[in-house]
Amino acid sequence: MYQIFIYLRRRGFTLAEILVATVIAGYCILPVVGTMQGGIRHTENFNHREKLRMLARSRLNKELAAGAFDHSAVNSAPTYHYVFRHPVSEDYVSIDTEMTSDNASFPDLITPSGLGIDDLLYSYQVNVSVRENVTIATTSSSIDPDLLKAPRGLKAVVVNAELLDGPYVIATDSISYFSLLTVPSFGDQFIWISNSSMVRILAVDASTRSIAETFQLPYDTGKALDKSEQDPYRPWNIDLHPSRRVLGVQSRQKIRLLNVDKSHSSYQQTAGFVDVANHPGVDPDPNKNIYADVKADAAKAEEDRGIVFRPDGKYFFVSSHGDSSLYVYKIDVATDSALNWPPPVAFVKRFGLKAAEEGTADTDNNKLTDMIAGNDGYLYISIKDKKNIIRFPMYPSSFTSGWTFEEIIKPTVDKTVNSVWTSKDGKYIYILDDEYRVAQFRSQPLGKIGYATLFSDEKMRDFKLSQDSRYLMVTDVKNATNKGGLWVKMINEINFAGNPSIAAADMSKVYPGYALKSDLCVLSPTGYEVLFSHKDKPELYFAGIASAANNDYSSSLPANQILIYDGTGKPCADLVTRVPEHMLVGAGNSAADSTIEFFDLHTFKFDEDRRISSLRGIPRTIGVSPQGTRFKVGYDSVVKGVDAYNMIDSSNISVDELSGNSRIVSYAADDETVRHASGVATYSANFYASLEVNGSGGSFNGYWIENSPGSSFGDSALDVAWVPQDMKAMPTGGFLMLFRKSDGSAMLDWVGKIKWGASKGKYQRFARWINVADASVNLPVAYETPTGIVDLADGRVQVLYNQNFAVGTHISHFSFISGTYAGTRYLTPVIVEYAGATPTIRDVGNSIAASPDTTYTDVPITWSGTGNIVNSDYRVGWWHGDLGGGDYNAGVVRLVDDGGGSYSAGYEDTTHAGDHLHNTAVIPGKVLDIGPAITDRKYAVTFQSRQPGAGDFPPLHAQNLAISPDEGFLAIEASGTPHVVYLYDFATNNFGHETQLPGLIMDNRNTGTDFNVAVPAGSRFTGGGIKLRETFTANHAWAYLKTEPVNYNNATTDAKRVFGYFQPKGTVDKFYLIREDVARLFVDNSPPNELLKIWSLATTPYGPGARLIPASTSVFIQADHGTDGVGNGGIAPMYTTDSAVSTITQPSVSGSKYGTTANWQHITASETRPLNFQPILLRSYPLSGCNTVHDTALAFSRDLANPILFQLDPGQDDIWALKPGASFTRIDIGGSFDCSDKQL
Repeated sequence: MYQIFIYLRRRGFTLAEILVATVIAGYCILPVVGTMQGGIRHTENFNHREKLRMLARSRLNKELAAGAFDHSAVNSAPTYHYVFRHPVSEDYVSIDTEMTSDNASFPDLITPSGLGIDDLLYSYQVNVSVRENVTIATTSSSIDPDLLKAPRGLKAVVVNAELLDGPYVIATDSISYFSLLTVPSFGDQFIWISNSSMVRILAVDASTRSIAETFQLPYDTGKALDKSEQDPYRPWNIDLHPSRRVLGVQSRQKIRLLNVDKSHSSYQQTAGFVDVANHPGVDPDPNKNIYADVKADAAKAEEDRGIVFRPDGKYFFVSSHGDSSLYVYKIDVATDSALNWPPPVAFVKRFGLKAAEEGTADTDNNKLTDMIAGNDGYLYISIKDKKNIIRFPMYPSSFTSGWTFEEIIKPTVDKTVNSVWTSKDGKYIYILDDEYRVAQFRSQPLGKIGYATLFSDEKMRDFKLSQDSRYLMVTDVKNATNKGGLWVKMINEINFAGNPSIAAADMSKVYPGYALKSDLCVLSPTGYEVLFSHKDKPELYFAGIASAANNDYSSSLPANQILIYDGTGKPCADLVTRVPEHMLVGAGNSAADSTIEFFDLHTFKFDEDRRISSLRGIPRTIGVSPQGTRFKVGYDSVVKGVDAYNMIDSSNISVDELSGNSRIVSYAADDETVRHASGVATYSANFYASLEVNGSGGSFNGYWIENSPGSSFGDSALDVAWVPQDMKAMPTGGFLMLFRKSDGSAMLDWVGKIKWGASKGKYQRFARWINVADASVNLPVAYETPTGIVDLADGRVQVLYNQNFAVGTHISHFSFISGTYAGTRYLTPVIVEYAGATPTIRDVGNSIAASPDTTYTDVPITWSGTGNIVNSDYRVGWWHGDLGGGDYNAGVVRLVDDGGGSYSAGYEDTTHAGDHLHNTAVIPGKVLDIGPAITDRKYAVTFQSRQPGAGDFPPLHAQNLAISPDEGFLAIEASGTPHVVYLYDFATNNFGHETQLPGLIMDNRNTGTDFNVAVPAGSRFTGGGIKLRETFTANHAWAYLKTEPVNYNNATTDAKRVFGYFQPKGTVDKFYLIREDVARLFVDNSPPNELLKIWSLATTPYGPGARLIPASTSVFIQADHGTDGVGNGGIAPMYTTDSAVSTITQPSVSGSKYGTTANWQHITASETRPLNFQPILLRSYPLSGCNTVHDTALAFSRDLANPILFQLDPGQDDIWALKPGASFTRIDIGGSFDCSDKQL
């Protein structure tokens, strides 16, 4: 039949025609009619034999069609055909059903037809069974063996039709048909089974619930498979490479790789199974030099876990039973091209878990019950009998130096550990002990939340979280009728912090209908299903998770959801899947041809089975839920509302949500799956934000946050000049929303999550940053007064060395005053980097012609590169010369003298020390000589920068945002020539510790407490007319804040902290905090300068309280109230340096003026700044060649421990990738594309 299959394919048959031919071949050539049984064939002119043939043939056709054409599982559930004689008409009436005649509901089925149970004449039962892994054999020696090669995954489908005994039946009868069937598997998303007893690997198609492939591994053909001589060959633990093209196999003394890439020539060939590592042990005892204690008894594998690929596929980890250690290997599968086979594998590290080596007493064990690659970037290992879990970072800077583990000791107090799992977003760790407890931990920082005691009939063996991390599913090993199986519980119904006990009535159950010993469980790679295995039999049980949670399987599973995967009766040693990860792509030119495509991130292929069509419009934005299980689609200004879809099975959830037109839609990154308040579950799978524009549905310009805790809300009052650009959900709760004007002005809104107080968990807008396009910075601020002297040094470089622009600044213009000379001379701007004492040109501008005695102002610079100050070692300057048709010339700019000043002069050519620098050498990378006569000088030159500079946030022309999954980095892309990506330190300054703090040093008002009104012009707050609500992060009332003679708060309730920006008019010698109790003073987020001491109502406070603060230095001041004293407090500077510390008299509660001696002063309006906290800029990255392209996209990878920043550049058809701390890598994808969605 295989030859027939190949012949048809070569003759040009389509895939569908080949499948039809294959089924017909199996049906016409191979059916076998069962032997006739004795008995009367005709009763009352009724031909039972013909009826049986008809029933069997019809059912066989149905199952063959379902398997071959519908790509669905063969249904093995029995069906019944009943024949009645109608009591009135005496006609024969037939009824087909899956119900037995003794079922209590059977009368309800037949009564509408006017029938009763006494009218039943004959009952026929039709049964279906499937035999997997069928091979074709012959007793004839004259047949070419190649003709007996069967298609892969060949199975026998047997249909038996039987006449059941009854009052009108003289003798029963039956007939059987069978056919061979191979169900096509178009994908590679299989469940993989390690059958150690039979020395084979099986691939199970989760959609058809059948064997798709069988890989018979090499073994000793001279011995039976159950003999110990086969132990070195047996597959033990397995893991699937993220590319799904290679299967890693842990065996006794070797690590092997199996080629499972159907497109590769070594697939299902001898060359497709290779040894890549031998155990390196040299112990005289050979039993110590083994990875695993492999035996025919597959149950032993649970003490030898295992083998695990790192999520990026570049390394794998193997446990070693013999020497109690962990091995690390490097592998190169070449995931971005054709499979690299066999892939190179290199030994990297052995980590000894014994206490005498690198471990501790808690790790000194050679039995490991679980090993997984967590979604938080850690490798987790469960150590048998030791009551602990250890975890290793999977992305260290080095495996060979300083690589070690963290311990989670006694997660369930007194029980030994069994299994471990992590939530999809990597925020939470779950640990199952060897009885019935599940512990929950936070991953970062590592901390225990609590544990729950789950009901079970006996010990629990294995567990998983559903694909959306919503359900906890645990196998129960109890082997008894109506016992054991799989227990299901919604996670957010478990208050782990309260260490609860969960009763059986509060859990759901999956039970196949007969006693079993449940063992391993895995998630389906193709649907919202969980699978679990029988410990002693080759059986797999498939359960839809939603149906399981609804208790639909509490008494039985449908027969087509049970797979017997091996006819020998031998169970598996290991069971693995890899749930695919997809990038969603919106495509189409019109609503009619618009689709959502699923692009597999590991195989680099589109998943045709998941495609979604028939959309309401062209998809312009796609927002994916944090657990990756559902998504929203928006259509910009053309079609209003958003639609929701299930990402696992591509089904539609809802249509036309909201009334606005969505430009960007984003789910909240709050982990809804574990939110638990006062024992009440508050799960929400539909909490998202929509960045909206004016459109077809009367939509406003602004944003709307749907299903926010508390209530939905938004902002519809944004000027239409602010065009929405991008929006990202913050991993710990909140949204950043980016807007831009046509002139490049940028605005960033932060809607945050309240972390404490009565409104904890609710959302509100915390802050808004606006950067206007006309802001600039000049250095020096003004010309350093010229005297008419002209610098005659020709062909040299002068550098603004003693002043510098902030990192990230773009140098845009410069102006200068020329001296007296004849003709035209030239200046060429340069940027020079200093690495120690070595200056190197990094960027070069256009040459500027200068005429004598002419003042040039606001002359633009066109740079060959970005013109940005990339780091603090970059300095701007100029070269005396022309890069065009000329060369160097004598000096142009007037100077004051050869001493002092901001500029350093005289840099020259290093190849000929003391020589001129020629125009051919003025290029990036040119190393300069500092020359024999470098001096500091004052020149009549100023350089001008455009935003972003110091304090300018967000950068001008900002159009994209990205936040790393650990909130360590914030990236903002700004358009320009070229585009620039600004990387900010989000970990140390992500707004959280500077918000929601009642009190502000500059808030002193005399007009009440309404924060929504403009500040009076005479108040102490900078910038009359600014609404405090626009700059405050919490709306509290401070009715008692006084200002004379110091900024003082005389409150009784609210004020526990004071904070704000202070820019003194002169150098502050002492800075005083007045608190009635112990308090801490922070300056610029540094550790507290001093722990201030207690003062009483009648005594002088101790001091001084803070360090010297230089003039014109803007510092952030925050004071914490340490204990439980009343809220009285104050803050004041002292500007004189030699004055004694004066007494500050503590006022009465009702006082309005507070006496003090001289020297202490109150903070004036000119010394305060609006609240303008922002993340610290680390570095800017120019994207060479990416010039003024609006439709770009920016995103961090979801890998918590190894975040990579990606930028899509449709202008050059490139992808840029950045690992923070390294340089951007440009990837040419070899094709063209457009970006319509900013939510990469």
